[in-house]
Amino acid sequence: MNEIQKPKKIKSISLIWILPLIILLFVGWSEYNNFITQQDKIILLSDDASGLKINVTPLEYKGLNIGKVTDISINKDLKSAVVTLTIDKKAMPLVTKKGNLFWVEKPRVSINKISGLSTIISGYKIKIKPNLETNQTSYKFKLLNNPPLEGTFIKLKTNQNININAPILYKGIKIGEIIDKKFKDTFILTAIIYPESKKFINNSSIFIKNPILKIDPKGLNVKIDSLSEVLLGSISVITPKKEKFTKKEFYIYKNKDEVLPKTNIDLIIKDNFSIKKNTPIIYHEIQIGAIKKTILKKTQLIAKAYIYDKYKHLLNDNSEFILQKPEVSLNGVKNLKNIIFGNYIYLIPNKGKLTKHTFNVYQYNLNTSNTIVLNLYTDTLHSISKNSKIYYKNIPIGQVLDYYFTPDFKKIKIIIGIKKQYKPLLNNNSMFYDISSKLAEFKNMNININFEGLNPLVNGGIALVTTPNKKLTKKSFKLYHSYQDIEELKKLKYKGIIKQAYFSNDFKLYKNMNIEYKNQTIGFIKNIKYKDSNQSIASLFIYNKYKNLFNNHSILYKQPAINLKANISGIDIKIDNLTSLLKGSIILTYTPHRYKNLSILPSLQDIKKQDAITIIFKDAEGIKIGSTIEYKGLKVGKVIDIKLKNNKTIIKALVNKEFQTKNTIFYLKKPIISLNEVKNVSSLISLNIGIIKGDGEYTKIFKGYEKKPLKLITPKGKIFKIYANKATQSINSPIYYKNVQIGKIVKIDLTDDATKVVLFAFINKKYLKLIRKNSEFYDISGIDMEFSMFSTHIKTHTFTSIIKGGILVVTPLKYSNEASIVDSFELLDTLPKNWQNISPKIP
Repeated sequence: MNEIQKPKKIKSISLIWILPLIILLFVGWSEYNNFITQQDKIILLSDDASGLKINVTPLEYKGLNIGKVTDISINKDLKSAVVTLTIDKKAMPLVTKKGNLFWVEKPRVSINKISGLSTIISGYKIKIKPNLETNQTSYKFKLLNNPPLEGTFIKLKTNQNININAPILYKGIKIGEIIDKKFKDTFILTAIIYPESKKFINNSSIFIKNPILKIDPKGLNVKIDSLSEVLLGSISVITPKKEKFTKKEFYIYKNKDEVLPKTNIDLIIKDNFSIKKNTPIIYHEIQIGAIKKTILKKTQLIAKAYIYDKYKHLLNDNSEFILQKPEVSLNGVKNLKNIIFGNYIYLIPNKGKLTKHTFNVYQYNLNTSNTIVLNLYTDTLHSISKNSKIYYKNIPIGQVLDYYFTPDFKKIKIIIGIKKQYKPLLNNNSMFYDISSKLAEFKNMNININFEGLNPLVNGGIALVTTPNKKLTKKSFKLYHSYQDIEELKKLKYKGIIKQAYFSNDFKLYKNMNIEYKNQTIGFIKNIKYKDSNQSIASLFIYNKYKNLFNNHSILYKQPAINLKANISGIDIKIDNLTSLLKGSIILTYTPHRYKNLSILPSLQDIKKQDAITIIFKDAEGIKIGSTIEYKGLKVGKVIDIKLKNNKTIIKALVNKEFQTKNTIFYLKKPIISLNEVKNVSSLISLNIGIIKGDGEYTKIFKGYEKKPLKLITPKGKIFKIYANKATQSINSPIYYKNVQIGKIVKIDLTDDATKVVLFAFINKKYLKLIRKNSEFYDISGIDMEFSMFSTHIKTHTFTSIIKGGILVVTPLKYSNEASIVDSFELLDTLPKNWQNISPKIP
């Protein structure tokens, strides 16, 4: 019998191996987990991590949060901070591109720049500028404290102290700024030229430091630049040529004088007056040169000067240089600036060639070699004396040189000098009259006013009246006592025709009233006949020269001599005709209408009423005569008359003809003041009328609207109607698609039966394709709160939607045709689950 075999004993695994195996598995899992999680994290090294908060500070790219700070620690070198960011997996390929730039977005306030103010409320942010030109990756980057600068960097050398952030200007436009400053025997500035402004800089560019105070050498006019330019300084760039841009270093000049080309001249000072270094040379209020220095040669004072080459064409052998000094008289103070800043030299260019570079400088007086000498005869001298001025239209054109009795002692001979440049004003028909010592003169119900100012009253003065004539052969003229004497003579000399004009007896006309056209006297009223109790006839004497001005469209109106207008800025008084101050004058004008007979109306306003349109309002309270009619903020008309008829307000208005088409809409621009918007604030003072321009045939009668009608289709987008049970939104409440604002609520109203609220939703043209016939609109106003026994859930959308209310649009994956303005939508209360994932691709 075989012996029964005992079963073999299986050796058990020793417990000593279990612990290392567990450790090995744990380490492997830990390494695997680190490998997986590391793919969602990056490291930023920062010199200063203040303001960054764990689990709060976001990483933002184009307004979207793609990560956040999850850890902040001290680096091993103890000199920097290690900021760990956890990144959205979808964004990792973008965030880990080698060469990416990261910086801290925070409030920055300087003299000339304010940015990042939104972070005062939201907290600091980290922003990224990805390097899209590489496929290499990195998980460790430098965190910048300031946004990276873009542009072209150049070096500027100067001996002048210019501060960091000082602007660089091209024709007054900022094209760059100073970003760094160092000093090594001279200031070395680093500047950046913005990318879009690089075209304004090349190798020929000249950099000039702008003065803080800019003084107009023609008068007392000091310009102070903006506060930032005063504190920081500013630099102007002149680029005279088209060249390549290869230079990286430029010099900053003190002023234009150092770089602009010049022509040197010598000025001989003839009279005893002072000229100093830098005394400006002026032509028509523009500085064209200056004095460099003065030299005494024997008994002559020579001023070394220059003229900028761009004004060299003003120089010729006959050019005159005249010193301008302050003049003080009862008529005012001229050249007051000279008292403070010194005298200046004025250039009078004349015809001729330039063969010399030495000129004489005279004080401001008449040089008889450049003067036309004439004789005037009068019975009495009044206040006329030597150097009394000769005026033409209030401009001095000469002066009295001398005077004495004629041999028989019956007349006084006055010798006058007229500057040659005014020779075209003189001819054989020229007439002169005395304006000395007379403020006003009455004669035959006419009034003559001395309108040349107070100076002729004290110093004496003579005025010139010129009439058509080409020749000047006479050397002697009569000096009349007043302008009134000349007016009567002129009327007797002229030949003309008689025209009959009808006018109403509601206003008065006078014999000898002037008839004017474009400020030119063309005739006068010769006689007046009363036709009946309602109408009279005026016989008009029209000078032959102007008889062709009259046709079937001609019409006349009476204009008062004094025209007073009051407005916010003050009172404007205009005196039309000083010689007929008590009478006024008659003005000739034209209209599109044809007239059988020539008429004279009481005022220009009566003529304008013929071209007025009529706007009929139910109620136009606040509109008054003079209220403006505006189109896009520009004044295009005004109200000239208001009447009440059949409980309606009838407004007569003048408006540009382009707005007199059939479909043009006129509405009251009433002020809107609410928490959401402030509009038409100026209407609080004076209510105005707005225009929506239309087309069609021309018409004169329009319906007026109490408020601006709503256009459902505009060049900027469309308006859709959304029906709701109640109005939780307000005007300007935003409309979102995927949390991007695509429109706003522009009007809220009730349906005709008042059972629903109608929200008029404006959608920007860019996003119209997102609105489909089966799109859904959801109310996201305020805060949604859900309570349960174990938790509370609070849901908000945007800060704006909490304050103003808001609407979210969801377009399904299977979307239908694009919606039109005839489609309407219901406002839904609860968003569908996972609405964020509903993302149709809409081409």
